[in-house]
Parts: sequence; C-alpha cells; structure tokens
Amino acid sequence: MAITELIVPLVKQDEASVAYFNTTFKETVRQTVATASGIKSVSLGKIILHNNVDVSSELKPMISPEWHDPQSFYAFVTSPEFTKFKQAAMPILLGPPTPQLFETDVSATAVFAAPLTEILQFSVASGDEDQAKILWNEFVDVVGKETHGKVSEFLHGTSLNLEEGLFVGMVAWASLEERKLILGLKVVAELITRFQALEKFDCCLVDFQQQ
Repeated sequence: MAITELIVPLVKQDEASVAYFNTTFKETVRQTVATASGIKSVSLGKIILHNNVDVSSELKPMISPEWHDPQSFYAFVTSPEFTKFKQAAMPILLGPPTPQLFETDVSATAVFAAPLTEILQFSVASGDEDQAKILWNEFVDVVGKETHGKVSEFLHGTSLNLEEGLFVGMVAWASLEERKLILGLKVVAELITRFQALEKFDCCLVDFQQQ
C-alpha cells in the first residue's frame, strides 16, 4: 500500500503568474514539500486533457507527493514549511486547492514515470469501495488483455481525508496514439461509458515529464 496525494492548484493564466509558477513556485515545492519529513517523492505534472477537452495551451498543473504514512501528511500541513508553501502559492492562485489523500494499492512512481498518466475519479459511498474495485479491475483486465500485457502499470485507491469518499484509478500510457487506440476499442469504450455514468466522474490526462 502507498499514500498518494493529488493537488490541482487553479493557477491564474496571465504571463506573470505562469512565469512565477515555473520558477519561484516550483523552487518552493522543492524546498518545502520535497524535503518534508515523511515524504517519499513529489511529482509535478501538467494536465493536457480534462474530460477529453484539450487544455494543453493552459497552465493546469498537478502536484503529487507520496508520503510514508497519513500522519506524515497531517504533520506537514501544520508545519512552518507548509505555511511557506501556501504563502508562495497564494499570489498566483484563483482559490485554495483541496488536497486529496489516497491510500493506493501501489506507489504512483512507476505510473508517473510513463510518458502520460490517465487519472479517473468518481464518488464512492462508504461500503461501496468493493464495487468500485470490481469495475476498476475489470477495466485493468480488459486493457491488459487487449494490449497483451503491454499496458501494465495501473493504480487504484480510495480517499482518506475527504468528507465524501472518492475513488481514484490511474493507467500509464506510452503515447497519445496508444491511448486513442486502446480507448477506441469497443469493449474498453463500453467500460469508460460505465465510469462516466458514475457520480462526480472526472478524468484527466497528465504529463508528469514536464517538470
């Protein structure tokens, strides 16, 4: 098991804010989050598709720390380093982000190492986690079978810190072409349609190589 956090800050899109994010803010992440007690790794990515809409021309970052345990996360958000992190972010944000903390089946490191990472999320009521896992495992099995094991890096988990439960699933893609080919298969498309029918479904494609 692993403790994976996802943060999607809403950054102002003016030239000065984008420049600040790519310089001062990224350096602050390295000085605070990346060196925090209990941190295992921190990944910075850029969302290029959101619910199949191309947003690559905008700055839509994603920050994903991995923690040794939930206590490390909670200790960080009450630390002076977190205050410094918040102060660095405030001038360029449209509003405060909501950190999402998940207990996942595996570390996200291998998934994020791929050229592209697809992240699916949807609400899950308490007690319904097993049904969510069944649907996700069906997706994993079908994609693995259709690609003869070529697509093999997956991750799933449920939220720990949100009032409303959230399920997350991730899949690593080698390229946009591979993603389009696999998601275009009838059996896979039918599963995606089932995901999309779930409450508060959200999907984004992230490039964690743009750091």
